Amino acid sequence: SGYNHATHVNDIHTNFGKMFCPKTKACGDKILHWIKWVQHLTGRTTLRLHIDGGEMKTSKLVAEMEEQGTEIVENLADVHSNTTIERRHRDVIQIHNAQMHTGHAGPALWEFSMPNASEVINLSIPIKALRAAGRMQHGKQRPPTPFEQIEGNGAPISMKKLWADMHPMFAKCVGKVEAVHIK
Repeated sequence: SGYNHATHVNDIHTNFGKMFCPKTKACGDKILHWIKWVQHLTGRTTLRLHIDGGEMKTSKLVAEMEEQGTEIVENLADVHSNTTIERRHRDVIQIHNAQMHTGHAGPALWEFSMPNASEVINLSIPIKALRAAGRMQHGKQRPPTPFEQIEGNGAPISMKKLWADMHPMFAKCVGKVEAVHIK
């Protein structure tokens, strides 16, 4: 398919994130688009951008971030200097591996599994928030998911409805096979 790379971005405050699977490492435009989209949804300006150097750190991305007053921190190569994204990336990899194993998917399908794993994290209540909330009692509101914090402005959504539409990757599909008419 030609998609050989994975780009992972996230909002540290909410743990809301996105995975892109581009054909090349040059993905500064995708990162910039995602940042602007999150800023539009939240009404908050990005204070600090941790980014790997090289193809990701484009002059356009740097110029736009500096123009709005965002501090740019370049991560060191081959060093885990951005622990927040490293932690989230580890979770994405674990969910991805579980999806691939459960769905008996071949390695060529990784480009579908990685973004889906990121969405699963967005739709899950963070463990840290669950621990802080304590036991759920009648009338007590559960902590919000990253999805609810960013896309729902913090308003709770029906988890029952949300998860009813989530199926294991590569495990459930609907199709129609038409008869082949041979003359």
